[in-house]
Amino acid sequence: MKINEEIVKWLMDVSKYVVTAVVISSFLTGLKEVWMIYVLGLLISGMAFGGALLYARYLKINQKN
Repeated sequence: MKINEEIVKWLMDVSKYVVTAVVISSFLTGLKEVWMIYVLGLLISGMAFGGALLYARYLKINQKN
């Protein structure tokens, strides 16, 4: 089940990288619609983090059986 654990780690990393990109892009000037970057970053990061949590829970349940 090593590959499944790596998928969970990868999804967590994607979440962290998206949050980092949003923070860095907030320092850039000249962006017209900054709110859209925040909303999309939050949605993508939340989906990746939530997917990692759900997949980790699924793996934990299947390992018990």
